[in-house]
Amino acid sequence: MKLGGWQRLWVVVAVLYLLVVAGVNWSTWPTSASVSHEYTFYSRLLPEARTRILNSQVKAENEQAFIQDARAAKDAELVEMPNSHILVFRKDLPRAEAEASARVYWAAVEHVANENRIAHLAQAIAWWAIPLVFIYALGLAVRWTYRGFKPS
Repeated sequence: MKLGGWQRLWVVVAVLYLLVVAGVNWSTWPTSASVSHEYTFYSRLLPEARTRILNSQVKAENEQAFIQDARAAKDAELVEMPNSHILVFRKDLPRAEAEASARVYWAAVEHVANENRIAHLAQAIAWWAIPLVFIYALGLAVRWTYRGFKPS
């Protein structure tokens, strides 16, 4: 199969555009730390982990006020997660149990981050493929139209 000059140009543009899209995709790649806290993360936790995290038992609209009250209280330990969400534990809770609950919470955050990554990758593929298909189809349409004007 031989490629004509315009098809070769299209292949070169496709490769160059792929590099651009890959660079933008890499620079905007979702990380776990960039996933904002959602109250639904608590519903993904095991019941024992959910009972250890005190603010998981508070309504979503009251959670920030609960965290502020916990900061002032002497009987609460606050743990800031990499996504800037704060988990509140009882002060007398063994450290290993608090860490295990925090790991379970973080696993829920990473699950959402993985879903975001898949969506991000699919979007990048669409940003790359759709314009290229359109340009190729436009080229075919121009060629077909041009041949219609040529005498046979």
